[in-house]
Amino acid sequence: MKKLKRITIINMLMFLLVVTAGCGNKDTDASDMDTVSFSKDGKIVETIVESFDEAYYDVDELKEMAQEKIDSYGEDGNISCESIEEQDGMVKVRLSYKNADDYAGFNGRTLFCGSVSEAGEAGYDLKDMVSAEDGALDDEQFNELADHHAIVIQTGEETLGVNVYGKILYTSPDAEITNKKTAVINSSETDAISCIIFK
Repeated sequence: MKKLKRITIINMLMFLLVVTAGCGNKDTDASDMDTVSFSKDGKIVETIVESFDEAYYDVDELKEMAQEKIDSYGEDGNISCESIEEQDGMVKVRLSYKNADDYAGFNGRTLFCGSVSEAGEAGYDLKDMVSAEDGALDDEQFNELADHHAIVIQTGEETLGVNVYGKILYTSPDAEITNKKTAVINSSETDAISCIIFK
């Protein structure tokens, strides 16, 4: 089972996941991959996809449970459940967050959004980044990226799609750039921290 799943979402869907999701493994094509999408205004949309059995829960009950968890977070209007949909035995939950702090606080996991230089000041080491075109990032290249955007996210043992609002230049070694604004993180470490640099 994934060592690090979104803690509040596990609580929200705990019966569903225990009974119907087995070990939580799933294929990782675009239709059933967990994703986090970042907008220029700071808004974050998280999409969580899991197997679903209507014999145990229905979508309306899940919506109620999701809203209860959001209400218990206590930041009015900062988090919303945009939709919960079931199709072909899968349930897809879309949550929106006002900013990175709300995502981190609600999920109990690290998330940093800022510039490369700000990431360094916050204690994150981004110098092991790589790109499909240039390979490893050297010191000169790194210094030239100070004003570029950086996302640092805690993933754990899961596959996670990350969508950003600019062209991705470098990622941590556990990620693959799939198009200019999307990367897929395939981490095999508990509490893993992954990074993406884009312009």
